[in-house]
Amino acid sequence: MKTISIITLVLSAFLLSCQKQNVSPASSERNAYNEELKGSWKLVSVLMGDIMDLPCGTNTPSRGDLSLIANLDSTSTSGNGFVINGQSAVNLYFAHLEVLSYNQEKLEGTLKISNLGSTKMAGTYEMNACESRFFNILSEAKNYRFIKSNEGKTILHLGTFNKNPMPTYDAGTYLIFEKVK
Repeated sequence: MKTISIITLVLSAFLLSCQKQNVSPASSERNAYNEELKGSWKLVSVLMGDIMDLPCGTNTPSRGDLSLIANLDSTSTSGNGFVINGQSAVNLYFAHLEVLSYNQEKLEGTLKISNLGSTKMAGTYEMNACESRFFNILSEAKNYRFIKSNEGKTILHLGTFNKNPMPTYDAGTYLIFEKVK
């Protein structure tokens, strides 16, 4: 009887230790968008409804590329937080980005950007207008998606997408970034 009890105990312990580990869909999706979103991005254009524009308009001189750098936020309790920063038209900026949802099949999701701040350097009227548009779209962003270009580059759309199922010329308002690294 003792032998059967010992065998049962050993067999039970063995079976419990061999259970398959399940990775929740949330964590596999988190890893997918974490890897895509992390890194350096360069603003290549801005979509405003049905109009595609250059980062600072057609004739506005630029002090360099408008950029976004995303790093995982080690203090985020959800594991979905990023610290973002970069160069706008005039100033350096910083903010917190929280991913709220992600659809791995469509490569798109929802997010919230908070605590947007910047340095306070002076710029020309044109550069300040460019920066103001950039900050407005960034601070109001609710959606994002990843696209692969024909050249194989990763493109990030970040802003507010028009989700209206009716045909329309208004695709939303969003920033279009190209991954640099």
